[in-house]
Amino acid sequence: YDDRVVRVAVRSPTGRYGHPCRTGVRDHRYELPCAGYDFVRPDDPAPAFARRKSERRVSRPFLAVSAGHAPQCTVQIVKVMETFDKWFAIVNPVAGSGKGLSDWPLISKLLRDHHIVPEYAFTERKYHAIELAVEAINNGFRKIMVVGGDGTIHEVVNGLFIQKAVPTTEVLVGVIAVGTGNDWIRMFGIPRKYSEAIRAIVEGHSFLQDVGVVSYHKATYKQERYMANVAGVGFDAVVNRRYNHLKEEGKRGKWLYLWSTLKALLRYSSTGVKVYVDDELVVNDLVYSATIGIGRYNGGGMLQMPDAVADDGLFDLTVIRKMSWLSVLFHFKVSLSIMRLLSSYL
Repeated sequence: YDDRVVRVAVRSPTGRYGHPCRTGVRDHRYELPCAGYDFVRPDDPAPAFARRKSERRVSRPFLAVSAGHAPQCTVQIVKVMETFDKWFAIVNPVAGSGKGLSDWPLISKLLRDHHIVPEYAFTERKYHAIELAVEAINNGFRKIMVVGGDGTIHEVVNGLFIQKAVPTTEVLVGVIAVGTGNDWIRMFGIPRKYSEAIRAIVEGHSFLQDVGVVSYHKATYKQERYMANVAGVGFDAVVNRRYNHLKEEGKRGKWLYLWSTLKALLRYSSTGVKVYVDDELVVNDLVYSATIGIGRYNGGGMLQMPDAVADDGLFDLTVIRKMSWLSVLFHFKVSLSIMRLLSSYL
């Protein structure tokens, strides 16, 4: 910490003998341990734990005190913390059917065991993680920890790009996955075991990846979202819409995504889609699903972009043309994916 201090302004309404003090604050400065917020009168001998700044170098966090003469004063603490080297954790309490909340005490203990004591906040509603990420960065944090699933990661990434305080490359995002699908962490081999994920964070394993911008119209208004993994139209979009609708109704459980997939599989029919790549029309047909991505996985572990590289500056595109649901089952082994989902949920 060396010369970093937290400044405390001590304002005195009166002088030493009860007379009004014109300046209000005298320019006497002492350094006190952060554990104590004691008022040091300038006419008192400096106690053993206090020294003037010019007399010695600070070896731990201290409070610099400006003190008036009166023995009774109003103390105003001005917080000047170096937050850029601290973690701010955004915890989704409903991620993973409530694991975000139930496992947070264990996760926070493991973090403390590795000498990480983050400030944290729980998300309270949809898109709240975007607000929390923007607020944290504006408050000086440059390390954001996501304790949640793919949806929470998505919101934090959008907050990272919405804020204008610093370039996005100056913010480090760490992830402790507690979600249902956890597709983003599969791309990079981030462990699902909490202790191993925390060890990767402590050891500083990091990478710089691409992020895509998705422009779309909703209620006649053009909007934009940022994506760190994949975006899809057709079958994928229908599944996610049903899944999010169930969550908004307050339903919870690991079966939600599976139920949404099965329901969409039986009811969805292919849609007419035009796909342009670099302003060139490459697809104009009935399409079952089209997925564009930076990552490889979607839908709880389905390898939809097997050749995707997260930092090559390119999107990968997978287009599935018109198919019946039986063809999907037989040719793309959806049944195996469903069995894998079932085995992980039971």
